[in-house]
Parts: sequence; structure tokens; C-alpha cells
Amino acid sequence: MDHLSSKEKKSSGAHYTPPQLAKFVSQRILENWNNSESSESIIRILDPAVGGGELLSTIYKAINEDLQRIVHLVGLDNDSIAVDNATMHLNQLNATSSVEYGDFLNHITGHNENDLFNAPSLLEKADIIIANPPYVRTQVLGAAKSQELAAKFNLKGRIDLSYPFILGMIEMLKPNGIAGIITSNRFLSTKSGASLREQLSDKVRILEIWDLGDTKLFEAAVLPCIIIIQKAPPLPTDKTSFVSVYSEQGKKQSPPDPTKLFNSLSSPSCENLESSDGATNYIIKRGRLPQGQNPEESWTIENTKSRNWLEQVERKTWKAVGEISKVKVGVKTTSDSVFIRDDWDVITRLSAPEVLKPLITHHLAKQFKGLGPTKRILYTHHVVNNKRAPIDLNDYPNTSSYLESNRQKLEGRKYVIEAGRKWFEIWVPQDPRAWDNAKIIFKDISVEPTFWLDESGAVVNGDCYWFSIDGELKWLLLGVLNSKFIEEFYDNKFSNKLYAGRRRYMTQYVSKFPIPDPASSGSKKIIEYAKAIYNDPTKLGNLKSALNKAVYMSFGLSVTKE
Repeated sequence: MDHLSSKEKKSSGAHYTPPQLAKFVSQRILENWNNSESSESIIRILDPAVGGGELLSTIYKAINEDLQRIVHLVGLDNDSIAVDNATMHLNQLNATSSVEYGDFLNHITGHNENDLFNAPSLLEKADIIIANPPYVRTQVLGAAKSQELAAKFNLKGRIDLSYPFILGMIEMLKPNGIAGIITSNRFLSTKSGASLREQLSDKVRILEIWDLGDTKLFEAAVLPCIIIIQKAPPLPTDKTSFVSVYSEQGKKQSPPDPTKLFNSLSSPSCENLESSDGATNYIIKRGRLPQGQNPEESWTIENTKSRNWLEQVERKTWKAVGEISKVKVGVKTTSDSVFIRDDWDVITRLSAPEVLKPLITHHLAKQFKGLGPTKRILYTHHVVNNKRAPIDLNDYPNTSSYLESNRQKLEGRKYVIEAGRKWFEIWVPQDPRAWDNAKIIFKDISVEPTFWLDESGAVVNGDCYWFSIDGELKWLLLGVLNSKFIEEFYDNKFSNKLYAGRRRYMTQYVSKFPIPDPASSGSKKIIEYAKAIYNDPTKLGNLKSALNKAVYMSFGLSVTKE
């Protein structure tokens, strides 16, 4: 049934549903569906992105045989080959079905730009919706399409095509209808997913969340998630069941057997699962959404253990990182091949631009003390009258000559010109004054937290985040942020993992990392250990255990990760 190439899947967002996943979603829908609430003689089951018809076929087979005779399966897809495949697939069931060619989002809007959900629809509302909507992010959709969809569906930030699909499905459910949706787990934790989380919280009853993590059910780099919702008044968030499964080890993993995976998820007492080759351990975590969960914050699992742990941390927290210093991403040139090089002296024939600065990238990342810069950046900004401003090229002849030789390429960045900026400017330069200050830098994606101190005056590249820090406090933060405690805090508070146990360290998370009272005895030990490791990185192995113990102690906790 899967006729698309990898490139076509990426552009369209279509990733067909594995049979075991289709069966599990069907089971969860029917487990939560109460047929007695349907007042009509026909049970309508809709898949608005039908693909090859696997989901509709599977739920039809799973439904009670006495009800199959009154089920009407409805599919829609904007891929004509998929429509043909799904039609043939469903015809083999001897079920009442209809599959149409069309765009679901156009159907529910009725092509009416001014009146979104009151426009006449070509589809009838459904008792059950089962779907694996397309995952297409902003950079693939294009800015114009993204902005159009965001405006129509009251979404903000870098939206995914699945977001309006999900909101459209809510509109297409009958009262008390059930939807089972397979989507990327990104919406659970990203800033752009906040508006979707908010609308889900306001519009429907969120019954179940199943974060399938890095189980690799799809060949694409999609970490799937299942949400089961009901078109009914919302309940308190702590009524929402939440289960996740992630590999524990920080290396490339073999996926678990899909049948064993879903059998394990269905068993309430199962907490561990082996990969198909038996070499990898997957951890199953069970709980609920926290009581009063704020949609602006990541949706994470809370159980009694994690709630008590976080409450203890909160009691001992002096300040969060974001209260101490503003966390920022590094510079973004939007033309790295022009601005960033490691061969300036060679390519400019010893007449290197005058405004070069050393550049720190994620390749230099090491806990506590990073490697020395090998690249330099042509940095086009300075401070004039206490404000950031682009340099005057007349003051820097070598810089001017080099930039002029690349002028056509740089002027191709139309958005720079349209924003009223100079054609040669770095797009996101940050504050030129901040580079000379002591700063803590960290990489975005890492198995273990990797924070290091820089006092060289180097510029930080956009593949890293950073914040200014000084005094003894820098050693306290350096020690806490590189500890096993921070891993545990991250997992309890955010749970946004990628493949093989890798975590996302970015502004919205790191800003909330807790710091203990600098005057406490535990903090003084942390400072001592952090200084020792920074001054002699070879001591990291010997001192790491003692550091971890001091960090846990400073929050009044026993060591639970080594």
C-alpha cells in the first residue's frame, strides 16, 4: 500500500501506519467508546488522511460483529493512488465504505476564508475518527501556507500540518464521539505546540496519551504519540492517563518487537521491555497529566513518585536559571559559507577581514571546559551609543572587499533587505557587548547535560545556547547543570527525549532548571568540585560521583542516578 518514496513522504508528511499500531489504536478507541450514546442507526467511522486504508480496515475488524452491519467507513485523501488503494482494501471487507479524493482541511473550511467552522461541510460528522494525519513542519510547508493555516485555526509559532488536522477532526466528531489520533510527540513539549495543547484542553476530554518515544515504528525520524479524545466537556487534567516508552541507554538502539511492545503497554504492571535483539532496555513509565496542567508548559507524566520528587526540589530551589540570567541561542548568519570559515588566511591571501572573532560551535562541547575554537566568524556588528549597530564598511577595507565579493549571494537574502537591514548583516547577531563576559554554553541535543564555561570572548554559534554569568555563581551553575540530578529533573519535568535517550536542552527547559541556595553547605561543595574539574578536566572521572552527591544533597534528596 505504501507507494511513496522517502522524499515524497517528507514533503507530504505521509507515513503509513504499521499494522500492530493500527490494531492498538483501534483497541484504545473501542475501549473508550460507548455505542449506547449513538442515537442513529448508522455508525460513521472517518479517516481524513486514509492512505492505504489500514486504520479503517483494522478498526472495522476489531468492532463487535453485531455492529459491523451498521458501520459506514469513510475515507478521504489528497493522493489519488492512495484513494484507489484504500478503496480496494476496504472493498475486500464487504463493508459499507466510501473513499473520496480531496483535501480534508478544504472540506472542513468549506473553502470559506471568513467563516471557518460554520461553513457548510462536504463531510458528515462521525461517531469515531481514527487517523494518522500528515506531519509536515513549517520549513517544508512554506511560510505562506503556514501563516494561512495558523490564522485559520488560531495556532501560533512553527506549526505542523498535523495541528490543523487534529483541530479539524474535533469539529467533525459528533457529541461524545471518540477520536484516536497518531501524531508526532513534538506537540507535547514544543513551544509551537502550546496553542494546540490549549485548544485540546478547552475543547475536548483528553482520555489517554501514549508517547511511543524512540520505538522506531516509522522509518522516518518521527517519534509517534497516540491521543484518545472524546467530544465532551473537559475533565481535570489529572484524569488523563499518560504512558511513555523510551530506551534508557545513550547509544543507537534496536527497536522492540511491535507485538511485544503493545502487549507490554497493555499490561498495567509492565515497566520494562527488551529490544528485538535483547540488547536494549526500554522503560515504560505510567501516570497522568499533572493536576492543573498549564498548556503553556510541556505535557509530562506525573505519578506519586515524580510529584513528590519535584515538590522536594521546589522546596529547596533558590532560583531558576532564567531568573539569574537570560538564556539565548547563538548567532545565526543565514549564510554560514560566507561568514564562518576555518581557512580565512588562505582564502583571503593573508588579508583577512578585520572583524573576525573566534567562534564556538557544538563540536567543541565538553562538560565544564570546552575545546578551543577552530573557526572564526566575520562579525558584522558593534556598539554605537550604547546600542547594537552594523559596522561601517568604510572603516574595514579587507572586510568590505570580502563582503563585496559575496554581495550577490548575501543580497539573495531578501528578508534581510525587507527588514530594513544592511545587505551584509548577520541575521541574528545578539548583543556584541556580551561576548566579552563569562558565559556558560550548552549544546541543544545531548544524552547527558553538556554545559561549559567560556571566558575567551568568543562568539557562540546558533547550534548552541548560552547565558552570561559571573562571580562564584558561575561555578555553582556549572556544577549543578552538569549533574545527574539535572537529567532526573529534566525527565520528571519535561520528558522530551529523542532517539537513544538524547534530550533537548533549549531555552524553554534550561531557563527552568533549579539552582540551590549558594550559601548552603551542599552548594559550597558543588562550587569546590566544579572549580577543580574546570582547572583540570582529567579529574572529572574521579570527582563526578562526589559532585552528583553534593547536588542531590543540596536539594535534600538521595542520589538516584549515578
